[in-house]
Amino acid sequence: MLNRLIDKIIKGGSRPVFNELTKAEIKDRTKILFIDDNKFKVIDILKNNGWRNTQCLDDIEDLDDIRVRESHILFIDIHGVGRGLGFSNEGLGLVKALKERYPEKKVVVYSSESKGDRFEEGFEYADSRLKKNVDPIRFLALVDDYSDEFFSLDACANRLKEILREDFKVSMTVDEVKQKIYQFQKKGDFSEDSVSRAFNIGNAGSVASIIGLFLGASS
Repeated sequence: MLNRLIDKIIKGGSRPVFNELTKAEIKDRTKILFIDDNKFKVIDILKNNGWRNTQCLDDIEDLDDIRVRESHILFIDIHGVGRGLGFSNEGLGLVKALKERYPEKKVVVYSSESKGDRFEEGFEYADSRLKKNVDPIRFLALVDDYSDEFFSLDACANRLKEILREDFKVSMTVDEVKQKIYQFQKKGDFSEDSVSRAFNIGNAGSVASIIGLFLGASS
């Protein structure tokens, strides 16, 4: 697939042109991990809706667990998890640690609690929060939106544009970001150093990870 993308880009001139993945292909490639010590019906609902790479762990004892590293979207219940890594505040400590280690991943916190400082504190680190008893369609909608950010060129470029603007004070158009993505693909180098030089930013690890996830999905 990557060779076809490059051929299409070359024929189309300097403006990057990518074969967008179909929704079925995105569902096949998206890896979703729930960390919850109780059985949760939403997991089966996601699988039944085509998100076949959805799994659940009771807890984790290593942030570098391969199932965590390979996941794109993480759903964390704030109750009963995080003890494997010794977090006294359970899932909230785990959410913070995961987001600090993997800023490019989407981390969603959910709980049966709907209010209170304990739940609000967890939201500070998470990309989204949900009540555990909301309609499953809310979980499905989040997965649908977040998976597009990983595997859709337009969504990926828009996400990078916002990160560059908010975190690095770098202003670029979506088309300019797409052109950079094409250049990384053409060179086959989207390391942190390469990304840092291309965008003239420091600490480019999160940006490089997002680009790497997108280009890896296109190969």
